[in-house]
Amino acid sequence: MVNLDEYVENWQPISAKDMRSFAFYMKPLIKMLEKRGFRQQNHLFPHFLCKDFPLRPYQKLTIFDEWIQGIFCASAFLGLGPKESPHIAFCSPGYMNFFEGQKWEDIGAYVAPVDETTRQANLSNQGMSDRTVPHWACTISPGTLLTIKPKQVYLVAYGKNKDLCVINSSQNVGENPASILQILENEGSSVEIITII
Repeated sequence: MVNLDEYVENWQPISAKDMRSFAFYMKPLIKMLEKRGFRQQNHLFPHFLCKDFPLRPYQKLTIFDEWIQGIFCASAFLGLGPKESPHIAFCSPGYMNFFEGQKWEDIGAYVAPVDETTRQANLSNQGMSDRTVPHWACTISPGTLLTIKPKQVYLVAYGKNKDLCVINSSQNVGENPASILQILENEGSSVEIITII
């Protein structure tokens, strides 16, 4: 199990022991999976790959891209952001403005800004407050998903403030990252939408 999404503070992924971290957030799910035979040593957050060098804004995480190409991806779980910013992972609409002149297919994992809409939405998460929602995060991109071509993709739309229409949008991936799901389906991935109100 690989999860690249993680908040960044002081240009490092925040500690897995930090209540705000995605590693902390995922603990109940990991425990459930372990009861079904999942092995903890197969679980990776960016703390492992990114601990030995400082991160920087919009940095491409090629070390992650190179690592993930060596594994078979049976399933990918993605979150969908609020309708004001319908990102997948932390890859927000218009993200290609940070990579001018490059193709979205060539952009893999990177250090992304956490936009204000998302920061406000995440204030209700455990351990968060107005001053402690980080401004940056490690994230995958649509290019990452195209590279690994998961056999099964689950898009989890948690809460009422989601716009599922973005998935079938005719906008290009650089403007609307969620439209990668149509491409993945055409490439043979099975895509399932899970809504949790």
